[in-house]
Amino acid sequence: MNYSMDLKLNEKNYKSILERINHYVRRKSNFGDTLPTKDALFALEIAYGAAINDIIDKISKLEWNKDNIAYGFNNKFHININADTMHPELYINDTIQAEYITIEDAKEAAQAYNTDKIREKLDIVANENG
Repeated sequence: MNYSMDLKLNEKNYKSILERINHYVRRKSNFGDTLPTKDALFALEIAYGAAINDIIDKISKLEWNKDNIAYGFNNKFHININADTMHPELYINDTIQAEYITIEDAKEAAQAYNTDKIREKLDIVANENG
C-alpha cells in the first residue's frame, strides 16, 4: 500500500484518504489479488478514524439561539456583551472564560471547547488515527 503508517488523520483530509483507501482495496479485489494483513489493518484504522471524525463533526456543532445561548456536551455556552468594554464575553456553565473581540470569535472558541470535550470523552486525541 502506498500510504505511510505515519499518516495522521484530521478533519481536513480524512474523507479523501478514505476514498483513496476504498479505491485501493476495490482495485485489489477486482484483480483477484489478496490484500496484505498490514494494509487491511491500516485501512480499518483509517476507516474507524474517519467514522469517529465524522461523528464528532456532526455532534459537536453548536446551535446558537437569538439570546446567544447554546448547549453542548455537558455544557451551557452563553455570550454576554460586557457593558464597560462592549466586547463579548464567553461563559461556560455560568463561569466567565474569556473576553473576545467579536461574537463570532467567542462562538468559535465555544465550538472548539465543545469539540475538545467530546474528543476527550471519547478518549481521542485530535489528529490521531483513533
